Amino acid sequence: LVIVDAGQADPWALVGSANWTRQSFCEDNNGAVVVEDAAIVAGLLAEFERMMGGDFGNTSWVEPIASTGMDLYFSPPGADWQDEIIAVLGALPSGATVRFMNYSFTRTDMADALVAAHGRGVDVAGLVSRTFASEVAVASMLAAGIAVRKAFVHHKAMIIESGSQKTVIMGSGNYSTNARLENNEIVIFFRNDAELHDAYAEEFDRIQAAAEDI
Repeated sequence: LVIVDAGQADPWALVGSANWTRQSFCEDNNGAVVVEDAAIVAGLLAEFERMMGGDFGNTSWVEPIASTGMDLYFSPPGADWQDEIIAVLGALPSGATVRFMNYSFTRTDMADALVAAHGRGVDVAGLVSRTFASEVAVASMLAAGIAVRKAFVHHKAMIIESGSQKTVIMGSGNYSTNARLENNEIVIFFRNDAELHDAYAEEFDRIQAAAEDI
């Protein structure tokens, strides 16, 4: 997270999945989004200042910070973004499309939600890192017939298309219990952003073409 010009007329923030390391910038596949929405930037600044003041762990937020077309979540829980992803997946009809890219996918309940969506006729495919390709959650999706491949992926993103609505869920959180209950994480739901969706979908296709079967 980088926040620029907080308190000024045009604040913005950079939110992404990369660590500030050579590995993240030169070898792993990562993504970042520039957010110029004042309400979202203010929420990010409040979370930064909370932690800078030494207050880590559970956030004080009981609801996501909402703005036009986007919702900002933090963890530990606050409003639980992993449960919200499960709810979004549960509402998808047959014919919808879901693509995910996640470094560490270990939450079996999130895998179960993708398996259930796949069973309803949702087109589901995913990418995970080579490090976590043997996790039980990944195996359950493969067993259900979901195409999951492994690559040098450090993204934490889900890309959803349902009818005319195109959604991207991205940020710093893996689909893991640590990301939900232990780590301080940032996740943003871009509820209907066609341009961002198409950029992430193109990134998924690029990485998938070079990925390996598990």
